Amino acid sequence: MIEIKDLSIGYGRRTVLSGLNAVIPSGTFVVMAGCNGSGKSTLLRTMAGLLPPVSGKMIYDGKDLSSLSIPERSRLLSFVNTEKVRIPGLSCHDLVALGRSPYTGWSGSLSSADESAIEKALSLAGMSSFSSRMLDTMSDGECQMASIARAIAQDTPVILLDEPTAFLDWPNRRKTALLLKRLSTEAHKTVICSTHDLEVALQFSDLLLLLTPQGLFLAPPSSPSLRSRLTAAFGMDFQHPTCL
Repeated sequence: MIEIKDLSIGYGRRTVLSGLNAVIPSGTFVVMAGCNGSGKSTLLRTMAGLLPPVSGKMIYDGKDLSSLSIPERSRLLSFVNTEKVRIPGLSCHDLVALGRSPYTGWSGSLSSADESAIEKALSLAGMSSFSSRMLDTMSDGECQMASIARAIAQDTPVILLDEPTAFLDWPNRRKTALLLKRLSTEAHKTVICSTHDLEVALQFSDLLLLLTPQGLFLAPPSSPSLRSRLTAAFGMDFQHPTCL
């Protein structure tokens, strides 16, 4: 279970949102939505421990994130951001293998179990045929899927993703959403991602986390009160079935 407790987020002295509270059950697929500048990336980075909270706490299964060491955090959560990974000479396999670093020790040597985890992650992400490809020869969407495979290989109970479908066409956006849903239902991972793709959010998420200037609102996609808040936030009729 993840608790967002009296959390204020921001950069330095600039507070983006304050007084945030939510409880996210384990093993759920949560999609974070909000208008541009609403604080989605800031909240995700704070949840990942990459930004310190202005105040308040991020609690994972009863433990304050700030009290955990870096190795403990790396076994608790993985994070996929929107930056394009295009390192010359680095293969798709090598990128996914980085997900095993919390388990390989100082030597970085991959065991047979590590290689098995890498192969499984590549397969789940549909990237097995790209294993030997160099990242600087792959498309934005292919690199994005390789980054998702890296997070899967890290084998953490929590996966955080910032705009994982940003570079993908509709068939691959749907495929990615189904993969994230599968990770939550079959592997019982808590998957939280931000998106501007409300169609994906409403179709595939267990819970939608809406960010507004008034704070957070967490509810199932079918919730009438959520639909009315979406309508107010985006100026679109989310009450109508065609919005699904």
